[in-house]
Amino acid sequence: MSASADRELRTLTEIRRPRRGSKARTLYLDGEAWRTVPVEVVRELGIGQGDLLDPAELVESEARLAPRFARERAYRLLAYRERSAEEIAQRLAEDGYDEALVRATVDDLVRSGLVDDERYARMIVRQLVAARGFGRQRALRELSRRGVHADLASALLEEFAPEEGEAVRARTRAAGLVRPGDSVARLASRLVRRGYSTAAALRAAQEQLAAEGDDEDAYDGVTDDE
Repeated sequence: MSASADRELRTLTEIRRPRRGSKARTLYLDGEAWRTVPVEVVRELGIGQGDLLDPAELVESEARLAPRFARERAYRLLAYRERSAEEIAQRLAEDGYDEALVRATVDDLVRSGLVDDERYARMIVRQLVAARGFGRQRALRELSRRGVHADLASALLEEFAPEEGEAVRARTRAAGLVRPGDSVARLASRLVRRGYSTAAALRAAQEQLAAEGDDEDAYDGVTDDE
């Protein structure tokens, strides 16, 4: 990189990965942490330890290059699987892109229809409830982890897995989870781990084992914890 005579040059003493697996790089100038940037910017500029750099010119170069790299990174993430807007934003931020650019990139993706939180959330709810048999509590946690807003998650769960049908779904799931010699407590615990409330899990376990002629009253040890 070239630098004008009226700008102060500093030595790039280290390029460090902030954490294992990160695609960001923290640049150290004259032995001090200075700025975290996307690894693509570092590679494009060809900078390395020991180089004399103009910090102002480096900031300008990052501002010029980063938008293209952010879009390309987002496209790669979406090519792998559909994601929520929040999920894309989090990944870009982790990769070292600044907040304003992250928001602008995500907004462009939403306007273009490449990112649609409702479409994505509907797909996930179907997978969690219909395909995997999760209860409402587990489904809500999974949707939150994937960046789906709480209001949208709750609305879709009411559509696909209404609360008044949770007992029936728990009983259906219990039939597939029961094992020989199970007690009510053990079977109910499996249901709780899949996101059913303790009350629904106990009721479903009791009914399932009663239907198999193996009813027990051992409810101890059943909690809502994972």
